[in-house]
Amino acid sequence: MIERRRLPSASYCSPVEDENWSRCLFAEQPVVIIGGNRDATQIARHVANKLPGASPFFVMDMPSVMARVDDWQERLPRVQAYYALRCNADPVLARMLADSAQLGFAVTNAEELAMLIDYFIDIFCPRNHKKF
Repeated sequence: MIERRRLPSASYCSPVEDENWSRCLFAEQPVVIIGGNRDATQIARHVANKLPGASPFFVMDMPSVMARVDDWQERLPRVQAYYALRCNADPVLARMLADSAQLGFAVTNAEELAMLIDYFIDIFCPRNHKKF
């Protein structure tokens, strides 16, 4: 059996070292926003050097991801795109993709559906929802 777990984002433990780095919450997850044109490989090396042991992580270029989503929607406006949550179930990525409004999610099992509902419980069941 393969154990599936969400990888921690590199930004969860990256220190803020200069004025181009700032901390904030996105999708209820702490992230580090890095301004300017930084190379993702250099950022990944920096994070790898700061992490204890061989902890898995990833670095995401959010503007690049959104540019690709926008490009998809511009070139194929009649095609409804769906992101397979099993590819990368990080809540920051999922929230960013959900905010694009024209992108749906594909889930293949109950575990992925539970993750999606957990990430977006405020969308599926607003706090002012009345019980019948």
